[in-house]
Amino acid sequence: AGEPLMLKVSLLLPPVAIRAFSPALNSFEFPASPYFCGLGLGMAGLSLLRTLDQPLPPATATRAQRWLVMPVVLCTLSLIYWANLLPLRADLWHREGELQTQLLNRPDLGERAYARSIELAPTQDHYYPSLGDLLLRGLATAQPGAAAEASAARARGHFERACKLSPRDPDHPINLGRYYQIFSDRAPDKDGRAARLDAAAAEYARALALHPRAVWWWNELAWLHQLRGDPAAADRALERSRLIDRDFDETWIMKGRLLAVRGDLAGAIQAYQAALERNPERIAGHFLLGLAYRQNQQADRARQALARAAQAAGKDPEGVFSLA
Repeated sequence: AGEPLMLKVSLLLPPVAIRAFSPALNSFEFPASPYFCGLGLGMAGLSLLRTLDQPLPPATATRAQRWLVMPVVLCTLSLIYWANLLPLRADLWHREGELQTQLLNRPDLGERAYARSIELAPTQDHYYPSLGDLLLRGLATAQPGAAAEASAARARGHFERACKLSPRDPDHPINLGRYYQIFSDRAPDKDGRAARLDAAAAEYARALALHPRAVWWWNELAWLHQLRGDPAAADRALERSRLIDRDFDETWIMKGRLLAVRGDLAGAIQAYQAALERNPERIAGHFLLGLAYRQNQQADRARQALARAAQAAGKDPEGVFSLA
């Protein structure tokens, strides 16, 4: 009667303890993982108890034979710990990083938490972009210099590491492409800027080869080609987006932006209007339409469009108009 009771206790206590002492596990993407971890520990504990209950080898056996069981059990427990508890601890540290950066506005503590999650689970590709994005956001306000360059190199290294760990995930080359696009403005000369924009376009192409129906990435690639000075390639990318989903309002907004930077304000106004026909509540559509009207010397219509954008955003219409 005691053995079934011991079996139940050994199987139930570990998951209960893990759940009780780790409340943050309730928010995990896979909330059942602590129970699998606890089940594995419980089975290992049961195996250890049953092994110790067995008679020892005869006295004539060597000392190594008598103690051979213990290293085997310890190795089993170490494997279970490595396969289950370390990923859980890494997830906890990653959640801590999100808490510090997104809610508490402590990027320094968030950086340490993200780094700790990578240290605990270096083969998990989804931890690296979080730290890379955090470093990029910090560089937005950093002064140029050796420290900024070192942080930029670290961010690029994290994005590249994620690409190597999961080459079939299209999000990783997109992150790397955005990195090159952001830092193209910090290039020392025109050739350096062109090289970074070309590298960004190559990463976008790699991601779209994996996920060719991502309309939002086609739109980003269109703008990237425009920055590269290749409007024909920008139009081709935008057309790919329109072929996938003609009613996606972001595609029409991107068309308006492309036409606006090329000086075709009338065409840009039509594109923004088409975007608002598909999504009348789109704040960016109203705002960009107002800017286009203003540049086209249509002040009354500009004021009306900017007022709609401000009302949708819950802001003062006059304030938005003065900032435009």
